[in-house]
Amino acid sequence: MATGGEARFVPTLIGDKTVGLTIVYAVMAALVQRARSGRGQAVEVPMLETMTAFVMAEHMGGLSFDPPLGPPGYARMLAPDRRPHRTADGHICILPYTDRHWRDFFRIAGRPELAEDPRLADAETRSRHVAELYALVAECVRDRPSAYWLAELEAADIPCGPVNPLAEMPADTQLAAVDFFPASEHPSEGSIRIVRPPVRFGDADCPLRHPAPRLGEHSRAILREAGLAEPEIDALFTRKIAIEAAPNQSAAAKTAVGTRST
Repeated sequence: MATGGEARFVPTLIGDKTVGLTIVYAVMAALVQRARSGRGQAVEVPMLETMTAFVMAEHMGGLSFDPPLGPPGYARMLAPDRRPHRTADGHICILPYTDRHWRDFFRIAGRPELAEDPRLADAETRSRHVAELYALVAECVRDRPSAYWLAELEAADIPCGPVNPLAEMPADTQLAAVDFFPASEHPSEGSIRIVRPPVRFGDADCPLRHPAPRLGEHSRAILREAGLAEPEIDALFTRKIAIEAAPNQSAAAKTAVGTRST
């Protein structure tokens, strides 16, 4: 929900990605069960139920009781100003959490009177006034640049971070340090930059061994793995049920081919 009440979609394929990750751990759990019992099973991961569980885990509130004792919704998460705050030259994320965080933030902001505000007394009191407190944070940071706030808040160990435009993500200090956008040479597209998997294993090297395949590039290998003989595979290509990557044709051009790929 955007500020002002206008409904907007989250700008990423969050449903597809979340369900994909859920499928991974569900299948892994089924494999462990099979290894222990010798019995396999069907695994069903519906998108609606998965995303409802993902969202409602922290928002059940009064709906947890039958009959309901109140409305749903985690107030701290739904506060209008729990979002990136506008500074004099951009946006930053700030999330004071402990008693010390809140008092130090208002001292840094030059509002020492707010450091003794009774609404900051303890976590329970803050939770009742969280929308007002987040609004005060937004009000305090708007007149100074992001760099000032990040330096001051990091020095005070208050949770904060920059808001990186998409184009600036490869230059982020941490992401650059871990080479998160490595350069790669693609056989048809030339030099490209990719997003590497975020997971690392301490006892295994898992490099990206191949670039993203061109349309139909692995058709024959997949069909062989499925148990088809060469004459059967040739027949599928002849009937245009499968497609094979043509040499030196770019991936972009191949995506426009209308024939179904296996």
